[in-house]
Amino acid sequence: MERIRSFLNVQQGEGKPLLLLFLYLMLALASFTIARAVRDSLFLNHYSAMDLPYAYLAVAVVIGAVVSLYVRLAGRLSQATLISSTLLFFILHILLFWWAAPRKWDALPALFYVWTSIYGIIVTAQVWTVAGMILDTRQARRLFPLLGSGGILGAFLGGLVAAVAVRYAGTHNLILALLVCPVLCIAIVQRLSRRFCRNCRVCQRAQPAVDSLEGERGLAPVARRIFRSRYLRLIVGMLALSAVVTLLVDFQFKLAVQESIRSADRLTAFFGSFYAWVGLASFLLQILAGRWLVDRHGIRVALL
Repeated sequence: MERIRSFLNVQQGEGKPLLLLFLYLMLALASFTIARAVRDSLFLNHYSAMDLPYAYLAVAVVIGAVVSLYVRLAGRLSQATLISSTLLFFILHILLFWWAAPRKWDALPALFYVWTSIYGIIVTAQVWTVAGMILDTRQARRLFPLLGSGGILGAFLGGLVAAVAVRYAGTHNLILALLVCPVLCIAIVQRLSRRFCRNCRVCQRAQPAVDSLEGERGLAPVARRIFRSRYLRLIVGMLALSAVVTLLVDFQFKLAVQESIRSADRLTAFFGSFYAWVGLASFLLQILAGRWLVDRHGIRVALL
C-alpha cells in the first residue's frame, strides 16, 4: 500500500477523500459519455448532420442562461445543497426523457442533444467545485492529474457500457441507465461535505467569495474579473479556440458517420465504442506519461 501511495504521490490521510473524488468524477464522466452516445445516435437518426450547427448554437444560448442562473443560486445556497439539488433536477429530466422516448416526439432528439451538453458541463464543473472544498492549493496541484484520470476512466467505462448495453436494451432504454450515476454522485457529495470539507462554512452557507462581489450576483462580476486579468483572458481565449476546433472536428466526424451508419442502435454502439477506445488511450497516457511529462519538461510541453 505504501508503494502504491508513493507511486501515485498520495500522502497519509488523503486516500479516502481522493478515492471518493475519483469515483465522483468517474461516475460523472461515465454518465455523460453514455448520454453523448445516445444523444448523437438519436440526433443523427432523426436529423441530418447538416443540422448540427443549429444544435451547437442552441447549446451556446441555453448554457449561457443556465450558468447565469447557477451562479446566482451559488450565492444563496450551500455548495452541497446546490449540487445535490441540481443532480435531483437532472434525475427528473432523465425520467421524463425515458418516458417520452417511445412516444417518438419530433423535438425529443434536439432537446436531448441540448440537455446532454448542459448536463455534461454542469456535472463536471461540480466535481471540481467539490474538489476545491476538500483539497487545498498544494494538494490540488499534486493530486488533480490523478483525479483527472478518474474522469478519463469514466469516459472509457461509459462508452463501453453504451456499446454493450445497447445490444440488449436498445438506445431509448439506455437513457434510464443514466439514473445510476447521479444517484451515487449525490451520496458521494453528501459524504464528502460532511466528513472531509476543509471549511464547513462553505458547505453550510453560501460562498463568501460570491457575496463579497459588492453585493452583485450573476455573470457580470465574473466577466469583469476576467477582463481585468490578462492571465484569465488568455485562459478564456485558449478555451474558446479549443471549443471552435472541437466543434469543427465534431461536425466533420458525425457527417462521415451518418453517411456510413443508419440504424439508431448501431449508431449508439459505434459512438460508445469510439468514446471507450479514446477514453482508454487517454487514461493510459495520463497515468503513464502525464506526471512524467510535467515533472521532466514542465506544463507547456505537457499541454502540447
